[in-house]
Amino acid sequence: MRRLINIAFFALLLLASCKEESSYGQYPVESTPPGKVTNIEYEALPGAVKLKYELPMDKDLLYVKAAYQLDNKEWKEAKASAYTNELLLEGFGVGDSTRQVRVTAVDVNQNESEVALIDVVPEASPVYEVIKTVSGVATFGGVKISWTNPKDFNVILVLNRENEAGQMIQPVGGRIYAEGNGKEDSRSIQGIDSIMTRFTVHVEDRWGNRSSKYEFMAKPMFEELIDKSSFRRWNPSNAQGTDQIKYQAWWGFDIEKIWDGLHPGNHSSDNCYSTAQGNKENRITFDMVSQIKPSRMKLWARKNYKYSAIGEYIRVWGSNDPEGLPTFDQTVEPIEKRWTLLTEEQGPKGGYHVYKPSGLPGTQVTSGDVQYAEVDGIDIYFKADIPTVRYICIEMVSMWSGGSTGSFTIAEVDFYGQYVKK
Repeated sequence: MRRLINIAFFALLLLASCKEESSYGQYPVESTPPGKVTNIEYEALPGAVKLKYELPMDKDLLYVKAAYQLDNKEWKEAKASAYTNELLLEGFGVGDSTRQVRVTAVDVNQNESEVALIDVVPEASPVYEVIKTVSGVATFGGVKISWTNPKDFNVILVLNRENEAGQMIQPVGGRIYAEGNGKEDSRSIQGIDSIMTRFTVHVEDRWGNRSSKYEFMAKPMFEELIDKSSFRRWNPSNAQGTDQIKYQAWWGFDIEKIWDGLHPGNHSSDNCYSTAQGNKENRITFDMVSQIKPSRMKLWARKNYKYSAIGEYIRVWGSNDPEGLPTFDQTVEPIEKRWTLLTEEQGPKGGYHVYKPSGLPGTQVTSGDVQYAEVDGIDIYFKADIPTVRYICIEMVSMWSGGSTGSFTIAEVDFYGQYVKK
């Protein structure tokens, strides 16, 4: 009898828990589907189409969705809320072919309307136009890839080179994320031996559409790592006011830290140079002692700081006979003209854009970004027509963090190029 009572008791508990559970969550309170989406029109765009339509009059309408098929036969779904009558469908590859789109209205109870069908013909993805603009030439220690990307459409350029076994492999930095700025752009990929090599480039977008290959032969020009053992600090003799460089290292992180050979890619400690607080130092100078024809500078970000403490746009200057500090106003005479801007003018105040592989804004990063900034090192490429230099000035124009340029850290710098006079 006791056992029967226990069974009955637990049965009552189970029934009560089921009743209690049924009170949670939202279940459909009615099953009437919304009206059909009507008067659908479309605008063909590069790799996309924009739908415009009339919404059904249902008061509980939640959103409109469209199902469509990409070139690879994968089905995609796009949604737009009930507060708009437009819907963008992206990811199409080759244009000039008819695609059928299934448009459905959905209410708050997840009831779906009758499907409305529309045939669309998108324009081709920009990857097929970008590849027509791609060119490649030899540069110091590698090759320089140039292209023009349509405005507001990001693409990925993929460089491969042929190795000794005849296989096509991707060198470090060979996957280039290109922003849709509507302008001619370029990127240099270094670390390639100075021998005649076959290269290929193709263009992708984030939906997997891929262009044909551009192929070229090139022999990277010889460059070598500049010996940093003789580098030393150097202060301009007549720097004034906010231009004064005091080397007030924060936490004892002196400027010599940036050429001691230690960085997050080869050392576990937080070894870096950090400018003093007070937002007065946005540039540093030093003496390489030797005269070199520089091809690039590699910069490592401080360990665990990613892109937050370095410039998004920077300027690197060089000189053989400096006085004072450089100025971007090249009409100034005579002292400041002794400095030459080594980096290309790509952004605000002629700043060089510090590359972030993901292309994400601000301090947003991926693991690939961290690998590039802290482990591999960020490549800063110089112009081809610059003179030989001995003295270097690194200047922060704007920060990835969006904050003041007056405080920054650098873990390490390397210089590559050719010696002119040791």
